[in-house]
Amino acid sequence: MDSLRDIRRQLGLTQIEMGERLGLDQSTISRMENGSLVVDKRTGLAVQALLATHVATCGTCDLRSTDPACSACTRTDCGLRHKEAA
Repeated sequence: MDSLRDIRRQLGLTQIEMGERLGLDQSTISRMENGSLVVDKRTGLAVQALLATHVATCGTCDLRSTDPACSACTRTDCGLRHKEAA
């Protein structure tokens, strides 16, 4: 599995938002990301489920990455393209 931080960033979530989705405090997410707390099996499975159901959406035009119009988009301010490049 990728690092928790990488997955959280791929999902476009803050530590607070990730914690809310997993039922954990922000401080717990922070400790897991910096390695001072091991990601337990339940949390690992929940993170995998979040990742499996994630469909990236552009914050600028609200198109989903699976929409053909998204791949044809030429906007330079596209939030989705910015996230994918990061």
